Amino acid sequence: MVQDFGGGNKRRKGGGAIRAKAERLQQETGLPRAIAFHVAMGKTTLKEALSKMVEEENIDKMVRRHGLDRSLASQVVRGQQDLDEVLQRDRLKAHLVQNIHRSVLDEAAAAASPLWLALHGKGEVQGIVKGLTTYAFMVESDGKQVEVEKIQIKFATFAQDRASLSWGVEPSRDGSVEPISKPQDRVGVSDKRIFSFLDEAKAVVLTTVEGECLQGELVWMGRWELGLKQTDGTRFTVFRHALAAIEAI
Repeated sequence: MVQDFGGGNKRRKGGGAIRAKAERLQQETGLPRAIAFHVAMGKTTLKEALSKMVEEENIDKMVRRHGLDRSLASQVVRGQQDLDEVLQRDRLKAHLVQNIHRSVLDEAAAAASPLWLALHGKGEVQGIVKGLTTYAFMVESDGKQVEVEKIQIKFATFAQDRASLSWGVEPSRDGSVEPISKPQDRVGVSDKRIFSFLDEAKAVVLTTVEGECLQGELVWMGRWELGLKQTDGTRFTVFRHALAAIEAI
């Protein structure tokens, strides 16, 4: 015959008290069952449990509202990431997916529409873009063809808009400059900085290495080129390899 001495009854009574307390917490606070039991057993405080529950609700809202993955949403809710910066990074990624390889040269060639190009050495050329390769192409005008290396281009616009395109000159940079062939030697302007101007629809002034200053609003940005429009609607493209500076106006 086994004698209990009351130990089993005490454990059952203790378990019943915890269960009752957990059920009461569930009813009064809306805590999930598992967390309510943790509080009832003293593994966490009611304040900590409620705080955690609110945090989880805020994370769920962040995921639904902004489409963030749960890990990133958790960092934002906990103050480890800034929401505006996170959303801007997402918009930048989406923009680059669409525009990373965009080029006015491709567009002009596809449309067979004359393009005007400002070249290094203060030169210019105008005509139909043909025979595009990775580094060069042909410009056909009046039955003649001229080969142009892409690195020679500073900025461009469709020929029909050339008369409307305007720019100033920065005296300290005015002069002929050879193209900068090595990417590491060019002026580095990050995608993040450029996109911040585009994202906020800020007017900017872009200065080329030969001193031309062109003003406009950024419309798109790609790996090699920046698309802009003047206040009168004239659209133009600045090639990033020829960029010396970009500033908001």
